[in-house]
Amino acid sequence: MLATLAFISSVALPPMTLDTTLMPELLIQAQQKTTTAPDLCRQLSSQFLQRELAERIFPVLSQNPGAYREANQRYRTRQQTIEAQLIQANCLWYLNQDGSADQLLLKTRTMAAEQHYPHLEAMALYALARQQQLTDTPQTGSNNYLVLLDQFIRKNTISNPQFIGLHLQLLHTAADIDNGNSEQAWKRLSQLATVDNASLPVELQIAIQTLKADYYAHRHQDELALSLYSDAFTQAKSESMSLNMAQLAETISRLFERRGDLSQAMHYEEQACDEYQSLGNGEWLGRCLTQLAELNLQAGDANLALSLLFNALDIFRNINRPEALAELNLQIGKTYLQIGNPGVARAYLVAARNGFNINKNKQGELAVIIALGELYLQQKAPGLTIALLENALHDNSIQAESQPTLYLLLSRAYEQKGQIPTAYDFLKHYQQLTHDERDRRQKQERVAFKENLQQVSIQRERDDIERQKSSLLTEQTYYQTAIGSSAVLLLLAALLLWRLQRRQSAVRNHIQQLEARLVQAPFSQLPNQHQLALQLDELGQSLELAFAGDDVLPEDLHHTVLHFSVPAFRRLCERLGYAHSQQLQQQVCGQMQAQASNGEQLFQLGESRFLLLIPSAQDEGLSATGQATMWLDRLESILADLALTDNVVMGVISFPFIPRCPLAVMGENIIELSLLAMSASEQIVEKTGRSSWVELSAIDCQQAAFFNGPFRVQARHAIDKGLVKVNALHNKNLIEWSGID
Repeated sequence: MLATLAFISSVALPPMTLDTTLMPELLIQAQQKTTTAPDLCRQLSSQFLQRELAERIFPVLSQNPGAYREANQRYRTRQQTIEAQLIQANCLWYLNQDGSADQLLLKTRTMAAEQHYPHLEAMALYALARQQQLTDTPQTGSNNYLVLLDQFIRKNTISNPQFIGLHLQLLHTAADIDNGNSEQAWKRLSQLATVDNASLPVELQIAIQTLKADYYAHRHQDELALSLYSDAFTQAKSESMSLNMAQLAETISRLFERRGDLSQAMHYEEQACDEYQSLGNGEWLGRCLTQLAELNLQAGDANLALSLLFNALDIFRNINRPEALAELNLQIGKTYLQIGNPGVARAYLVAARNGFNINKNKQGELAVIIALGELYLQQKAPGLTIALLENALHDNSIQAESQPTLYLLLSRAYEQKGQIPTAYDFLKHYQQLTHDERDRRQKQERVAFKENLQQVSIQRERDDIERQKSSLLTEQTYYQTAIGSSAVLLLLAALLLWRLQRRQSAVRNHIQQLEARLVQAPFSQLPNQHQLALQLDELGQSLELAFAGDDVLPEDLHHTVLHFSVPAFRRLCERLGYAHSQQLQQQVCGQMQAQASNGEQLFQLGESRFLLLIPSAQDEGLSATGQATMWLDRLESILADLALTDNVVMGVISFPFIPRCPLAVMGENIIELSLLAMSASEQIVEKTGRSSWVELSAIDCQQAAFFNGPFRVQARHAIDKGLVKVNALHNKNLIEWSGID
C-alpha cells in the first residue's frame, strides 16, 4: 500500500502546443513527436537550431519566387528559434531531464522577452509552472512560476488569451488540489464545468475530467474518482490517445493499489505497459514494468516479478540509463534475497552499489548497504554486517529516517555474534528513535497549540470588546451630561442613550457567549479541560471539608473516572476537511451524550481524548471496570454505525484514588494517573487490535507518602513496586511499563 499518492499527472496538465500555420516542416515533425518519441523530437529540434540565423528580412516573393522556400529550408528566424527551444524543453522533460529542461526554458523566456514575443514568453512560463507542479512533492504550498505567470498575463496583452487562460485555470486547480484547498479547488472545477466542451480540444476535455477525478482521489472518495478516471480513459481510447491511456491506466492502478485491490491494480498497470510499448518509448515502458513487478511482488508472485524486472533491465541497458539500471539491480537483488537465494542476490546488490557509487547517489547506495546487511545476516556472517553498517552509520550524509533500520540490523548482527550488551545498546537506540510515544506527543502538542491559538484569539477579541465597552461608557457619560445641560436636545440625547444601551447589551451578550466558548470544545461544544479543572477543584474542596469532619467519606463524593481516546478522531480535520470533521464529531459526541445517564459528565480534552466522570450513585450497581466495559461497547457501536475505526483506548481511575487518604492524590494528578492507564491500554490495543481498558487502583493508604516528588515518576515507581494494582480488560501482561515515559 502506498502511504501518499500524487495523483496530479500530465494528463490533467497538458502542454500548450504551438501554432503550426507558418511553422517549418522540421519543427512540425518535432512537435508531433514530443510525447510519443521524445528522443527523436530532441534530435529534430537540435537539427533545426543548427541552421544559420537569418538576420535580414527575406527577399520579397515577387522579386524572387523561390527565395522564401529556400530561406525557410536553410535559415531560422528569432521567433522560430524560440519555438524550437520550447519544443526541445518539452522533449527534455519527457526524457526525465528536468534540470536541463528548466535551464532551457529560462533561457527561452529571456529571449522571448528581449525579442518582444509576449505569447511565447507566456508559454515558457506556463511550461516552467507546469513542470514545477508535476515534479514538486505534494503540498509544498507554492509554485513560483505560477505566480509569475499570473502577474505576466495581468500586465501584458497576448494573442489567444482564452486558450492560455484555460491552461492557467487548470494549473491553479491542480495546485489547489495538491495543497489541500478543497473549497477553492471545487470552485475552480465548477467554473471549468461551465466551459463549452464542444469548443475544446479532446486533450483539454480529458484534462478537466481528470482534474475532477484527482479532486475526489485526494479526498479519498475513491469510487467517484475511479468512475471519472474510467470515463476519461474511455474517451482517450475512443480517440486512440495512447499516451493519455497509459498515464490514466497508471493512475487508476495506483488508486486500486491504495485500496488493496492488487488484481485490478495489476490489470490496469499491464494496460499501461501495453500502451507504452505501442508508443515505442523504452524509458516509460521500463518504469511501467518495474511498477508492475512491484505489484506482483506484493501479490506474492516473486518469479513473475523477477521476469518483469529483467525485461526492464534489458530496456534500460539498451537506452543507457545507469541510475535506472542501479535501481533495478537493487530491486532484483532484494527479490532474490526475499525468495532465499542470497548468492545470486549478492551479485546484483554489488552491481547496484557500484552503479549508485558511480552516479554519486548516496541514498541509493545506503539502500544497497542495508540489503547487503540483511544478506550477510542470512549467511551467518555478522562481522561483515557490522563492518558494513557501522561505516554507513558514521556517514554524515545519511538521512535520519534510515538510522532506525541501521540500528536494528546492527542489534541483530551483534546478537548473532554473541555480544548481547552491544546488541542491547543498539536496540535501545532503535527503540528511542521509533517509539510511537514521541510521535504521539508531537501530535498532541500540535493539537494543543491549535487549541491555545484559538483561546488566545478569543481572549484577544474579548479584550477588544472590553475596550469598546469602556469607550461606549465614556460616550454614555458625555451624552448624559449633554442631556442635563440642554433641555432642547433632551429627546435626541435620550434616543442616543437608548441606542448606546442596546449596544452595551449586545456587547454583554457577546462577552457571555465568548466566556461560554472558553470552556467548550470547538466542534462538539462539550465542556473542555478548563471546565474539568474547575469540577475537580470543586470536588477537591468538598473532599477537604468532608475529610476534616469525618474519616468516612459521603457516597456522593466517590466517582469513577473513564479517560478514553478515539483514534478515529486523530488528525480528522486534515484527513476529511473542516466541515466534514465538524459534522462527524458533533454526531459522535451527540450520541455519547445521549448514552450518558443523569449525573454523568462528559468532557472533551483534546482532538481525540474524552473524560467521563461518573458518580458512584449513578453506577447502577456496576463496578468501575463494569462501567468501563459497558462504555467500551457503547463507543464501539457508535463508531461502527458511522463507519469509523472502532478501536477505543481507555484508562480507568477511581476518585478519590486512595479512599483512606483522599487528599494524597487530587486535581490534575488524577488526570495524570488516568493518562498512565490510557497509555498502558494503548499498548494492549496496538498489540491485540481490540478496544481495551486498563484500571489503576490503590491497594491501601501506605503508598500515599510515596507520591511525594515528581508525580508521574513516583506513580510509575508505585506501579513497579506493586503499591498500585493494575487490571485490564485483556491480557495485562502485554503492558510494557518501561516503554511509558
